[in-house]
Amino acid sequence: MAMVSTSRRAWSLRRRLVASVIAALWTFWTGNQNTAFYFYDPFEPATGQPVGSNYDATGVSTQGRYTVRFNGDWNESIYIPRADCTLDLIEVA
Repeated sequence: MAMVSTSRRAWSLRRRLVASVIAALWTFWTGNQNTAFYFYDPFEPATGQPVGSNYDATGVSTQGRYTVRFNGDWNESIYIPRADCTLDLIEVA
């Protein structure tokens, strides 16, 4: 039996980040690992606009906006002076 009536989108973050960005991402992940939040897909801007221009800090704009949650655990490999971080997002609504 189908769990959902439509397909759900998913995104993966796999980046080498500096310590300050990892710390900010860790803080956000620990505070929101079991809650839904808005994610703006940077590759879905309005027609004629540059990639990434659809982000709206207020959450009012719906262009490229999805309600998502983290899918899985925190995954980090530490190197000097950066760390690799892997996080997955899945659409919930």
